[in-house]
Amino acid sequence: LKNILKKKINIISTTIGGSSLIGCLSIGNENGLLISNLLTRREFLFIRKNIPRNINIIPLQISFNNPSAILSINDDILLTNLNHKKSTIQSFNSILKTKSLVLNNLNFTVNKFNFPMNNFYAITSHITEKILLSLCNIIQIP
Repeated sequence: LKNILKKKINIISTTIGGSSLIGCLSIGNENGLLISNLLTRREFLFIRKNIPRNINIIPLQISFNNPSAILSINDDILLTNLNHKKSTIQSFNSILKTKSLVLNNLNFTVNKFNFPMNNFYAITSHITEKILLSLCNIIQIP
C-alpha cells in the first residue's frame, strides 16, 4: 500500500515526541499542521525539510498533547468542542485558513463522531439535532 500511495502523495516516516501515533499528535490541512507540544526540534526540522514550504508547521504551545482529540479539520472548517481563547482560535484560523465552529457545552467528542473531508462531511447517527443544524449552517449544507 505504501508503494502505491507513494506514487500519488509524499510519504515521510517520522515520529512526534518519539511516538509513531502521528494521527493523534497532529492535525492539518493543505495550509498547515498543528502538532503536539511533544514535537522535538529534530523532528520539527525533519518534517520541515520533507514537506512543501507553503505548509506552516505549528508546534502547539497550549496545554494539550493530543490535538486530534479536540480538533477536527478540513481545508475549510476547524471543529472543536473546547472553549479556547479567542486569540488561539483566531491563530488557528489564520494559519490554516479555516472558519471555526466551537461546540461549547454540547457533550460532543470531536473526532469520535465526525470525519470532515473537502467534498463531504460524514457524521455518526449519535449526534443531536442541535449539533447537526450548527454543522449544516457553518458548512452551508441545506
